[in-house]
Amino acid sequence: MSEYQYYEFVAVDRPLSEEQQRALRTLSTRARITSTRFVNHYDWGGFRGNPRALMEECFDLFVYVANWGTRCFMVRLPRRCFNVGDTKPYFAVRDVCAAWATKEHVILQFEREDIYEDGAAEYEFDDGTGWLSALAPLRQELLEGDLRCLYLAWLLCVQIGLVDREAVEPPVPAGIQQLSASLRAFADFMVLDLDLLSVANGAGVGDPLTDLSPRQLEEWVSALSDEEKTMLLVRFVAGDDPHLPLELRRRCRLSQSAAGSESISVPRSRRRAGELLSAAKERAAERARREAELEAAERARRDREAAVAREKALDALEVRGEAPWREVEALVSSKRPQDYDRAVTLLTDLRALAERAGTGNDFDRRIEEIRVRHMRKPSFLERLSRVRLITASQ
Repeated sequence: MSEYQYYEFVAVDRPLSEEQQRALRTLSTRARITSTRFVNHYDWGGFRGNPRALMEECFDLFVYVANWGTRCFMVRLPRRCFNVGDTKPYFAVRDVCAAWATKEHVILQFEREDIYEDGAAEYEFDDGTGWLSALAPLRQELLEGDLRCLYLAWLLCVQIGLVDREAVEPPVPAGIQQLSASLRAFADFMVLDLDLLSVANGAGVGDPLTDLSPRQLEEWVSALSDEEKTMLLVRFVAGDDPHLPLELRRRCRLSQSAAGSESISVPRSRRRAGELLSAAKERAAERARREAELEAAERARRDREAAVAREKALDALEVRGEAPWREVEALVSSKRPQDYDRAVTLLTDLRALAERAGTGNDFDRRIEEIRVRHMRKPSFLERLSRVRLITASQ
């Protein structure tokens, strides 16, 4: 397969109309199209539609995977629930991250084109299925004011050299040390370096992510004006706004901080991109050293076990006396290739036994006798030569 591309769109807030589904069908005759989903893959050619335009018009989530190393994830958020300005500290580098607003929505795009070029990942065919379901919870996290995936996107830009080493990191979102399953999936999807991620969310970085307590919610609601309470209650009873609970939770979180955002925590010392890269390099080197030590220790353990087993085998061979030599003769006389192999294995063990006992000269004499007796069996002699029981010139 020379080319593979996977496209998956999902509508969350509003199902696709029949007209929208018919329009999508004109873009692909074999895609799976339902009232909430468009899925297709291409082995040759490509998708005729514009993913950005489709996200603006009718979809809330999008994943794209190409076998040459390009991956893209887009998420659409209601504009009243997400401020596009929140992305500014994190989306300074447009090659990987982008955010734009339409009349009703904000669309975030995360794209990487080189996951195999810089050694960040070894090539392994990925058909794209499963990624969108793993990444989908990020949408709700963003709607609740959780900006951790934006920070991870900035970290990716640092990793691939799109951020100046002297640049200071943006505000670190609360909970960066407690990544959700969807954030882990995001890091995997974008092939974020795990050593860089570990130093970025190390001990002492960011505040813990805590849920709102009933008391905090009660105090916040009590502080609202009667007019706003009435308006919110009407919206709730109307039931046509699925994001209302998330919107209220986000507003409550924001109110907890005089600065206007409790979801953001700034460490005592904001780090520079170069510091993070250097720390990640040191961590990778230390991890490689520890892994090498563990591998060496494991190899030594296996060698010790093998040596003990070898000694036991030689002990068992020693008590058999002359029987192994008679077995060698019987095997060679059969003239069967598999018996030749068994005979050579047994002779190799007899050589090791002679070396341990200090009777190497006696072993050499007996091998020479075997060579002379069976000199008309070149296949057997070639096997002896291969394991250096005799020399090729003999």
